[in-house]
Amino acid sequence: MVVAGLTAPGLAWAEEAPLAWKPPVGGGVVRAFRPGVGAFEVSGHAGVDYAPTPDTPVTAAGDGAVAFVGTIAGALFVVVDHGGGVRTTYGQLAAASVRRRQAVRIGDPLGTSGGAGMHDHAPTHVHFGLRVDGTPVDPMLLFAPPDLTKMVRLIPTEDAIPEVAPYEAERAAAEEWFLPQGPPEWLTFGQPDSGGLGLGAVLAPLRDGVAVLLAVGTTPSLVLIREGGRLVVAAGQGVNDWWKLRGRCSGDAPPAEGYGGTGRHLFAVSGLNSFTHADGSTNALRPAELGYAAEDVSWFSYAEDGGRFRPADTQDGPEVAAGRLADQLREFAAAHPGRAVDLIGHSQGGVVVEAFLKLHYTGHEDEYPPLGEVVTLAAPHRGAPLAALALDLAAVPGIDELSDAIDQPPPSSGSVRQLAEGSGFIHDLASTPVPDGVDFTTIGAVGDVLVPADQTQVDGAANLVVDPDGWWEHGAIVTDEEALGAVRLVLADAPPPCLSLPEAVRYRVEPELIHAAYRLVGRLVG
Repeated sequence: MVVAGLTAPGLAWAEEAPLAWKPPVGGGVVRAFRPGVGAFEVSGHAGVDYAPTPDTPVTAAGDGAVAFVGTIAGALFVVVDHGGGVRTTYGQLAAASVRRRQAVRIGDPLGTSGGAGMHDHAPTHVHFGLRVDGTPVDPMLLFAPPDLTKMVRLIPTEDAIPEVAPYEAERAAAEEWFLPQGPPEWLTFGQPDSGGLGLGAVLAPLRDGVAVLLAVGTTPSLVLIREGGRLVVAAGQGVNDWWKLRGRCSGDAPPAEGYGGTGRHLFAVSGLNSFTHADGSTNALRPAELGYAAEDVSWFSYAEDGGRFRPADTQDGPEVAAGRLADQLREFAAAHPGRAVDLIGHSQGGVVVEAFLKLHYTGHEDEYPPLGEVVTLAAPHRGAPLAALALDLAAVPGIDELSDAIDQPPPSSGSVRQLAEGSGFIHDLASTPVPDGVDFTTIGAVGDVLVPADQTQVDGAANLVVDPDGWWEHGAIVTDEEALGAVRLVLADAPPPCLSLPEAVRYRVEPELIHAAYRLVGRLVG
């Protein structure tokens, strides 16, 4: 059989009946397909991720032949050739149950989930990809029949099993699917200039490690590092961050006292287990150090009636809280027509702000105050690993009572379920763009063990990292001078603070170390 008709350059459309397809595992997608930007497409996500429980069977999405079984960057992959240049890939498997050249039918088992993670993929995920003539395509199109009639068609041929290439050719082709096809822009720094001088380096994840291509002047050399690939890649990303920021940053942020102010009103949104203090505030943020007068500050309330609230009121989840924030902002707009508002959210409060923007504000802008700057601090926009770990413990007898005893939200609470890394709520938010015209900035704390800095990022926002003083950086970020300085730069519409090269590398590597600790604990708990 030959599959043709995908909307890639040079592919014809056919009129025969569409081929049947089936998702490789059950459950929703936790990380969507995102087209890459630039020549090598490494800034996107060339597939989708599912998050089944370990040892879940992973099955063929359609009829074909197994073209490749092997490891890439330390993760186990199976590639199925469906003919006509169409191939699907199944990554991060714990085990494979097929061999090369084996014919498979839709729904046949290929292996099981729960294998090693690769690059920025969580180890619990199954990566599912689709390529047509080497071009990444959103695989979810396979499961959308109305669109699929224009995208994928089946043309019967005499040979129903595609012929696969020799093993080494298949391995090379498979590696091209998941590894940068040339110098990856997001890991490249210091290009040699036209005079042949300068230092350049390219980091490319390769099989069980990382290939490091160094160029001094015009002389390249290749070094292969087989261990610690995640950390090496993270370090390379840090170098890239530093290189790109040079000349486009603000130097040291101004001191905390007496700087600026936007002239707008501030709505401050606190996090999980916050409560209304005697002075009406809900966390330790000091708005005066950001330039806001006392009368220009409102503290969001998690309470249904908008009044004083208790920690238990924060546990209903960010989705419920986002609706309450929408109500309170509409009331403010009615009482203060035309008065512009800045939003600053900490921890869960940042996710509440994001959910308000994406679930309530878009399409109803006239109902709300004009928005100035939106800033979130240590907010788990991509999910909190600790919440996911708590869900793994939900079946332990007495866990809810223990949570109450230590003043933590139980695993059954809406906040834990929604904030867990890989939750449907987090996925839906990540799949929804930031509204047009909204200036959104996220700020993470490099040593935050509760919400690793890379989990605080939002696509379409400016994403910054700071280094608060103290061991509990998740809480310290709302009072730390460096963090407040970064917020003030945002409010002043100034470039972000500059980073030294060691800081830039550390800001990428340290969150990866925190993730490694969570992966270890997860294996122990599992």
